[in-house]
Amino acid sequence: MSDKYDWRYENSIINGKKIDLDGDYNKWRINNVLANHKDIILYVNEINKYDLTDQMHYDYLFNSVRKCKRWAKPLSKEEKKVKEEELQLISLISEYYKYNTLRAKEALKVLSADDIENIRRKLDKGGVK
Repeated sequence: MSDKYDWRYENSIINGKKIDLDGDYNKWRINNVLANHKDIILYVNEINKYDLTDQMHYDYLFNSVRKCKRWAKPLSKEEKKVKEEELQLISLISEYYKYNTLRAKEALKVLSADDIENIRRKLDKGGVK
């Protein structure tokens, strides 16, 4: 048996080719994968409110989600770390200059590493990190 995950349920819901459920249907995994798509996340959130059987869960998503090609992949650990660091820098710049998020992103592009380090030092409130 292969250790790779079988994507047939997610592909069925997204592409519109109905399949029969086996005993390996995992509602949490399906929701987690489909929530990566912006147009499906509301359906996934709605289905989480109810305690449904596997067949009811599959049928709801299969009949609710618009069928089309979607190209989204989960972020890797490194990508998540980079994104988190960028969000922290944006928050830091936003607090220091009293900018909104959009302006802070623009400012981040023009600030040097020394500038960012000076801002960090000035906003350091002390305490244990």
